[in-house]
Amino acid sequence: MFNVGDRVICIYDEFPPSVWGWGHTLPLAGRVYQIRGLRTDPHYLSGEPGIGVWLVEITNPPMINGEEPTFTAGRFRKTGLHEGTKSNLEAADIELSKVNQPKRSVEVST
Repeated sequence: MFNVGDRVICIYDEFPPSVWGWGHTLPLAGRVYQIRGLRTDPHYLSGEPGIGVWLVEITNPPMINGEEPTFTAGRFRKTGLHEGTKSNLEAADIELSKVNQPKRSVEVST
């Protein structure tokens, strides 16, 4: 699914209020992040097996067990971008700036 270094976009940022017991900084929908680590993690509510991710841009303090919490991988989708490339938001801004350029008039001689 994901690899360390992948760029991902958060697609779901709704958390239960209990998240503030372990998370001080949370991912926001529509923002691009980079995967810094992965681990097999049971889902914090259901206990079902799953994948948890750590993000370069977010670091939370360790929980009681001494480990930094992860975010459920299902909250993210790959962007197709890799380290050193523009984020999808930067790329979109560049494309929009091209579209919004003033039109040039062209003289046609007859």
